[in-house]
Amino acid sequence: MRLSRDGFAVDAALAKGRELPEWYINAPEIPEGAEIFFKHFYDLTTCRQFGDQPGPIPWLAIAQYADHQGYVGAAKEIVIQVMRDMDNTYLEWSAKEIKRRQDAAKAK
Repeated sequence: MRLSRDGFAVDAALAKGRELPEWYINAPEIPEGAEIFFKHFYDLTTCRQFGDQPGPIPWLAIAQYADHQGYVGAAKEIVIQVMRDMDNTYLEWSAKEIKRRQDAAKAK
């Protein structure tokens, strides 16, 4: 998520031969095979409601999506839990990002 906001810093550092930002260097590695969870999360993000802040992805949307993807039993429960964990992380990040933007606007 940070890369989408601050990716220009990485591009600029690479272009100018400067050190990469610490947040980029210390980013966690995504285990092989886990990319599918990001696709699922991206798809499910369309189910959330937006207002002043984004709302959570409804549990029912996640469960229906898992069914549609053919997950059953324990695999379905894992997908649901991973999507909820990813969503909670996204919502925390989003709240901080909104506050950062509000604080920046107040400072102007």
